[in-house]
Amino acid sequence: MSRFFLFISLLLWQNSGTANEPLQFYYRISDTTEYHNYPNDLIKLALEKTTAEFGPYTMIPVEPEANTLRALSDIIQNKYGNMVLEQSYDPELDHSQLSFIPIPIDGGINGYRICFVSPAKQKEIAKVDQLNQLKKFTIAQGVGWTDSKILKANGLNVLELSNYANIFKMVVSNRVDLFCRGANQIEPEMQYFKHLHTLDFDKTFVLMYDAPRFFYIHQKNQAAKARIEKGLDIAFKDGSLKLLWEQHHRKTIDYVDLSKRKIIRLENPLVNNLPPDYRDYYFNFLSP
Repeated sequence: MSRFFLFISLLLWQNSGTANEPLQFYYRISDTTEYHNYPNDLIKLALEKTTAEFGPYTMIPVEPEANTLRALSDIIQNKYGNMVLEQSYDPELDHSQLSFIPIPIDGGINGYRICFVSPAKQKEIAKVDQLNQLKKFTIAQGVGWTDSKILKANGLNVLELSNYANIFKMVVSNRVDLFCRGANQIEPEMQYFKHLHTLDFDKTFVLMYDAPRFFYIHQKNQAAKARIEKGLDIAFKDGSLKLLWEQHHRKTIDYVDLSKRKIIRLENPLVNNLPPDYRDYYFNFLSP
């Protein structure tokens, strides 16, 4: 959305006579790890940054759907009104119904991928240092995940599975070789699935590709979108967004020791036609 349209949306909302009524926002809760706590806290931060100007709000939790595709379907149907969902950018999403806020919610960390590895293949995979060497391994991903498309576009062997928790069981039972996750997801998932005693992750490389993750909302909810966008921009510029990110993710990034890993770069053709301004909101994760 252009900055001019953002201004007009906020102006119309401010003068609509509803500024003193709490605006309701719906958000997804997680039934597994605390991974969703950060985006939900970020929504709250954006709303707090704009409360003085645009009035009160309420945040209402929604039980998680079985997978990402069903959660996106809730947004497309506008099932809950102002429901906000974090999702990697994909031009194939239904943008006639979906609208995204072009400020990455995680500083770009979603594009740094660390892989859970099967016990049988761990030593072999530790020797990998280039993309072609990964092509003989099977990489599990969830149904509807943008990362599946990115990995496939780079010639990798991807198996898409609908049940997130079962993927971890398939890794430890050597039914798949790798399960690649965001660098900030490894530590909480290791904790949550610690009952899978042989679960482990590769310590040698990081897959890197440009994978901006945005907040999505239904196209009809432009006033809500404009408010969150303005709040995120304010939070980024005053440093509170980075502070929130550090509070949630610094321990998880230190846990995987990004700066000491071999870098294997992948291309993401899905962002080829996306205006590059979002990269202005990226953080540098490879510095000590």
